[in-house]
Amino acid sequence: MKKFWRVAGWLGLIGLVVFGYCAYRTVWGTPFTLNILANRQAIEFLIRNPETFSQVGIIDGTIFDHHSDKLAAVGVEKRDKDYAQLQRFRDELNQFDRSKLDRQDRITYDLLTDQYQSALAYKRFDWMSSEGSIRSHRCGEYSQVTELPAVRPCH
Repeated sequence: MKKFWRVAGWLGLIGLVVFGYCAYRTVWGTPFTLNILANRQAIEFLIRNPETFSQVGIIDGTIFDHHSDKLAAVGVEKRDKDYAQLQRFRDELNQFDRSKLDRQDRITYDLLTDQYQSALAYKRFDWMSSEGSIRSHRCGEYSQVTELPAVRPCH
């Protein structure tokens, strides 16, 4: 009986190490698949943007709903953090070799690449938020833009 518990203990330890390694790669390291990376990035983005999280409505009304009464931060610091996050997301995505992906993953790769590059294109306009909104200088309100303006407005 003692031998059984010794073997069970070693198997449990090996299982724990394998689980820990898989959890590390899924949460912090390079994930095993592009789909896992896309899901991780989406969850991280939603957690940092509670208003968008509420719009998606995945966990609204459940015991995990701790975001519905919160608003996302606004300002230069938030904008800079958003751009840093987008750059990190793009760098993580570039760790995957597109030519080795299957058809569906290539589509996901292309969509994410386009999304990140489009959002990072706003970075050159320091008077815009990272969400593509411009601040009205008269009213202090934000309005959504669909195209980047050609000139910078005067202050």
